[in-house]
Amino acid sequence: MQQLRQFQRLADQSTEFLWARQLPVLRTGVAKKVTNQKPTVHVPEQITVPPDILRTLSLGPKFTVEPKTSPPELLAMVRQVSRHVPEQEQPHSISEGVDTVSRYRPAGSKIPLRRVEALLKEHSLTVLPADKEEGFTILTLGLFGSKAHTAVSSVFSSREDVRIEKVKSVAKSYAKT
Repeated sequence: MQQLRQFQRLADQSTEFLWARQLPVLRTGVAKKVTNQKPTVHVPEQITVPPDILRTLSLGPKFTVEPKTSPPELLAMVRQVSRHVPEQEQPHSISEGVDTVSRYRPAGSKIPLRRVEALLKEHSLTVLPADKEEGFTILTLGLFGSKAHTAVSSVFSSREDVRIEKVKSVAKSYAKT
């Protein structure tokens, strides 16, 4: 029985040794997955968008900017934090917090979000999340409207025998009851 355990231990050690030697060789033969570094921005050919706007939109739909906290909100945070400080340290903690809030100047965002917004409004453009991708599609409002109409009409059928006014009045009467 003891000899069997020795053979099992030897087989286990040999297997581990061979696996440790062979694993790096096997890993070199497997191609690494190439991931798309930046989400793409799909722009129709008739629309021209400046590079800095494309760069901003290429950050993707999951990109966010830290919200700005107003001075009153910061003072409220100072009060909340000071409640967790020992009683004799609270006045000093509040004083330090107020001094810090008075000197606090938020860093300006280097992302030109307002410029993106202005360009979209100026040229009547809209931005939509791209299907199954981490990017955006830029469309004119007219193109967006026509595609939305096509999508809705492909799902819902038009009824010529029903007057919309009657449907609305019946819906209102249901809402009142």
